[in-house]
Amino acid sequence: MPQAYTTGRARLLRLASEGLTLAGALAAVSVARRSRPAAAAAGLALLAGSALQRFGTFEAGVASTRDPAYVVVPQRERLNAADAGHTGRIGREVP
Repeated sequence: MPQAYTTGRARLLRLASEGLTLAGALAAVSVARRSRPAAAAAGLALLAGSALQRFGTFEAGVASTRDPAYVVVPQRERLNAADAGHTGRIGREVP
């Protein structure tokens, strides 16, 4: 799934998130102490950065489900392991 995070819309959302979070943090540390509007803007930038990070993660998940390498291959591996008698679980099996 790492490729899903580094390409497409997920990448753009994550880059914007990092920029807004950095800008909000810098504004909060520097100018927000002296100005209430600057504090509000810093808070909004941090909030927007957090939201974009969440949306970027969601988009990466959606993109990874579109690629069969991330969905079909692991499912087939689990089925083959189950057919071979391996459940992939740790511990005692319950009958």
